[in-house]
Amino acid sequence: MLTSPSRAGLVCLATGVLGAVSVRTLSWPAQIAEGPANYPFTTTGFLVAQSWFFVLAQEVARVVEEQGYQQDDFLIRPLGFVTATPARRISYQDSLHFAAVHKAVYRELRVPFVPSGCA
Repeated sequence: MLTSPSRAGLVCLATGVLGAVSVRTLSWPAQIAEGPANYPFTTTGFLVAQSWFFVLAQEVARVVEEQGYQQDDFLIRPLGFVTATPARRISYQDSLHFAAVHKAVYRELRVPFVPSGCA
């Protein structure tokens, strides 16, 4: 387990950077000719990517097994309005329904619930 906040921060930073690199591999240009076995890596690149995905899977399995994550969840109380954006097109009434459904499901599944301190 991590023993200090600074070490935890460094681990989070490192995994975040490596996660971003992993996502970048999805847009990597093809390195071999078109054909039935087309993959966007050279043989070495493929082996490196597969090794990295194995390491990620092992870490996720370890964290789940040790329950090394915070299990509490929280919902923020409604602010009283919703500002529409191209990505957020939900109405205020729909947002209240969304929050009510989540709160009910959290209670049903007995997810630890931490009430927010927002007014």
